[in-house]
Amino acid sequence: MKNHISIKLRIFSLVLVLIVSFTQLTSYALEGWHAIGDHMVYLNKNDQMVSNAWMESDGMKFYLDNEGHVLYNKVFEYNEDIYYVNAQGAKVTNYFLEVTDDLIVGNDIKPGLFYFSDNGRAFRKTDTNFIKVIDGKKYAFDEDGHVLKDCWISKTGDVVEDASEIINDGCFRSNHYGVLYQNQWYDFGSDVGADEDFPDASWFNIDQYGDMNGLWMYFGNNCRKYAASDNNAKKLTVQGKEYVFDQYGIMVQGFTKNQNAADTNQKSNPIIAEKIKYYDKITGQLVQNRWIRDLTPISFSESEYNNGSDYWFYVGSDGSIVKNKVMNIDNKKYIFDGFGRLRQGFILVDRKAFFVAEYKGEDLSKNDFVYSVAEGGRLYGSDLSDVYYFDEDEESDGNMRSGKVRVELSDGTFEFDFRKNGKAVGNRNELKLYKNCYYRNGIKLVPWEDTKYGIVKVAADEYKVINSTGRILNSKRQVIIDDYDNFIVILNGRLAGYVKQTNRKVQLKWRTINGITGYYYYDMDLEKKKITNLCIEAGTTEPTNAMLKDIPDDLKVNFK
Repeated sequence: MKNHISIKLRIFSLVLVLIVSFTQLTSYALEGWHAIGDHMVYLNKNDQMVSNAWMESDGMKFYLDNEGHVLYNKVFEYNEDIYYVNAQGAKVTNYFLEVTDDLIVGNDIKPGLFYFSDNGRAFRKTDTNFIKVIDGKKYAFDEDGHVLKDCWISKTGDVVEDASEIINDGCFRSNHYGVLYQNQWYDFGSDVGADEDFPDASWFNIDQYGDMNGLWMYFGNNCRKYAASDNNAKKLTVQGKEYVFDQYGIMVQGFTKNQNAADTNQKSNPIIAEKIKYYDKITGQLVQNRWIRDLTPISFSESEYNNGSDYWFYVGSDGSIVKNKVMNIDNKKYIFDGFGRLRQGFILVDRKAFFVAEYKGEDLSKNDFVYSVAEGGRLYGSDLSDVYYFDEDEESDGNMRSGKVRVELSDGTFEFDFRKNGKAVGNRNELKLYKNCYYRNGIKLVPWEDTKYGIVKVAADEYKVINSTGRILNSKRQVIIDDYDNFIVILNGRLAGYVKQTNRKVQLKWRTINGITGYYYYDMDLEKKKITNLCIEAGTTEPTNAMLKDIPDDLKVNFK
């Protein structure tokens, strides 16, 4: 009986072992995750380990390599896409990762900053796109999936490394973190530096920019730099302020570039026909209704720019400089030439208000106003243009003068007179009688400083005598002794004769002798003082040629 029981127990134990063994074998062969040594594997329904594939568990995806092992904390390539699995082996999405050599599986991936999108794939440049928006910021990527950090990028997504090509081809700029500049200012000068080699392009003339520091660019909402597509500056409004950028994307500071050659038909006044705007040298903002002082732009005239003389310009309400006109500013009138430069001194103006030429008082003499160019003067154009005077005193602002003005010329200080509209009295070489004085081209005709009287030629056969203040002596009958002790004879307000004093003392007496009335010689040196021969007859209207020759040059105010 015991043997029978023993046999039965041995049989049950064997069955139990077989059942346990079968149970264990069945458990190992079930489809799912299993740990084999240090590795996690996944068996499919055919009891085979899955490899080179993604498997999902609890909403996460895990990658099984070519040996069927789960990868941990690795970056690898799968089906030509790049992925990253974390320390738990789960695929990572929407995540930046600085990939180092120790994370890389294989030799086709290079270290750098990657971004793994919502599908887990590293974003990479394609033929149609290389920019991705991530958390509201834009990043650029290369074909290998690297974020392009701290670099210039062309419009096609290529990194521009050569400094000489950046100014031409650089379209986007990324910062140290790889974020593209967007709706932001950028100091290009500080980035590239003043010593870099720039291309010799007709537009990019380093002279027109001056110091490389402070060359600003602006990157718009699409992250592209604002730049002119042709020779016309590109305009941008930021917070209500207007800015413009040239073909290279550099913010214009100062004058916008002139695209056309100046009209030089009038050589003394080249004219820029197009509108030229002016932008503040510091802020870059459009200037309006303001005086500015600057050099003549190099795009207007290279020679004038190289001359280095600065001028005042005025910018109107539309931001354009005022050119080739007289303009009323704060109830004062100013004149600007064809380049928009404020002109001061004696200005010749043609037609309504077109600048013709400028003359500084210190460069002219009295005779330059008294005589036309044909007569030896140097006020060129005065026969066809109106003469104005715009104050050139250092303390003045260059406004138009009217009324009496004393101006210092090269040979002294003289009185000028200008009408209310600014035109000179005696304009265009006309001898003009005004307030009992004669004027020509604005200057009042007066004797030279060392003489008390002067003689003015009024017409071919008419002369007038003026005193030291320029006033005409309109006496019906008068004899004047000049600084040379000679006689100036006035009849009916005109010069009738000029009589030189002889060695003998002579006076002129008004007498009628033998029916002839006039001035006779009264010889004081004769033993018996008496009237001698007739000197000038009463009806005389002009001196004889011999008398005209006797008049000293110092007394000749406007003739020779």
